[in-house]
Amino acid sequence: MITPRRFNETALICLQGHVVTNSLEMHAALFKNSTFCEECGSQLIFHCPACKEPIKGQAYSEMTFSYSKGIDMWGKSLGSAHHTKSTKDGQFKRPAFCRKCGKNYPWTQMALEAAEEAIELMDELNNDDKHRFKENMKDIISETPRTTVAANIISRLLAKVAPGTGDIFRQAVSGITVEGVKQLLWP
Repeated sequence: MITPRRFNETALICLQGHVVTNSLEMHAALFKNSTFCEECGSQLIFHCPACKEPIKGQAYSEMTFSYSKGIDMWGKSLGSAHHTKSTKDGQFKRPAFCRKCGKNYPWTQMALEAAEEAIELMDELNNDDKHRFKENMKDIISETPRTTVAANIISRLLAKVAPGTGDIFRQAVSGITVEGVKQLLWP
C-alpha cells in the first residue's frame, strides 16, 4: 500500500530577510541555539510576529510504502514493514506575507519603507507622481489583477528619474517583487 502526503517545513529567517534554513524541523539540532543572523546580526524568527503562524518553508511530498513481510509455514503473518521517502516539491521562495493573517513579514515591510525613502529622493518627480508611485508599489509585490498595470506605471515614472536614483529603488524592492514585474521594470 502506498500512502502519499504533502507538507511544508518551517523556515528560519532573520528580520532583515536572510533565510537561515527552509527546513527547520529537519535540521532542528543544527539551529537549536541560533537566535541571531550570522550575516547581519538581526533576530531570527520562525513564525509570524503578528499571529504566531509558522513561516512556510520548503514543500515536500512524502510517500510511505507499506508491505507484508510474508507468512510463516503455519500461516501466521511475519508482520509488515514501512518505508518512507520524502522529496522536495519545487524551489523554496521566501514568503513576503503571512499565510494566516496576511500581514507583511518584517523583511517585506522594511523593503517597502526603504522603497518609499528612495521615492522621496526622486527630485525629478512632483508630489503627485511620488504619490502615484507609492500607491502602485503594493501591486508589484504580489500577483493581483493590477500587477502589470502597476509595473507599467512605475516603469514610466522611473523613466523620469536619474539612473542612480532608480537603482536605489530597484535594490530596495528586488527581493520582494513578483518575478514577472522584475522583467518589466528591469529588462
